[in-house]
Amino acid sequence: MHKKSAILAYFLSVIPLTQIIQIRYIPIFVGSAIISLDSIKVNAENIDFYSNRAMKRAGFGDTKGAISDMDKVIEMDPKYFNAYYNRGNLKSRIGDCNGAIADLNEAIKMTPYLPYAFFLRGLCKKQINDYSGALKDYDKAIEYDSLFLNAYVNRGNLKGDLKDYSGAISDLDEALTLDPNNALAIGNRGKIKTDLKDYKEAIKDLNKAIELKPNFAQAFYNRGRSQYFLNNYSAAIKDFKNAIKIEPNLAMAHYNLGVIKANQNNKKDACRYWKKGSDLGNAESKKAINLLC
Repeated sequence: MHKKSAILAYFLSVIPLTQIIQIRYIPIFVGSAIISLDSIKVNAENIDFYSNRAMKRAGFGDTKGAISDMDKVIEMDPKYFNAYYNRGNLKSRIGDCNGAIADLNEAIKMTPYLPYAFFLRGLCKKQINDYSGALKDYDKAIEYDSLFLNAYVNRGNLKGDLKDYSGAISDLDEALTLDPNNALAIGNRGKIKTDLKDYKEAIKDLNKAIELKPNFAQAFYNRGRSQYFLNNYSAAIKDFKNAIKIEPNLAMAHYNLGVIKANQNNKKDACRYWKKGSDLGNAESKKAINLLC
């Protein structure tokens, strides 16, 4: 197998935690099948050199250096779709969503049946608030790979953001059919059940998510929300504090702690939590300070 096959496998395996792809298979490209005919005119060893160095640089966290090497690969072989996919992947990690989408567009033009490219482009589109475009890309990823676990998880999350709660739960249920112990899917389903005011069922899901992933800040936060709405204030406080311990900049957890303290007539602590939430840019905390502090 040509060395470039390993490059694709590598980049698919090191997507950041917020953009996890759980891979069921890696597309296999044998020998020169992964190189366009134009590559015959260039030194294939040079393409391998820059591709491999990009892999190593990415592994050491030198994302910009890896992008520079992928630039060289594309310069030598402008029709090599893996290079566009990998460069788009790398650009997404440094927050260059528009650049990532442009590269993924090129990869998809050349090879329109690769589910990973649609999935990654969907993640990027969601980050720039193109929810409609992201949903279409997740749809395509699932169309081309009906067992693509994280496409179901991310599409379910997006449907939840769009308040398509039944569609969201359906996707998350499908993800859990594929992986019954997927903490992210269970936790996000618990979040949606909280939004639906199904608090007891939400807590069951969130308990399981925390059991599977004890550092899952959002699961603690959403369980705290459900506990609050069930008037279990002590449990809610504990959950919000645990969420903050894991993720100190979780502004809404600070805000909600302030709300509970205000309900308990503890204005001093309420204002302290709201001050922290406000410092983190939470608009609700700022409003609460103006009204009560």
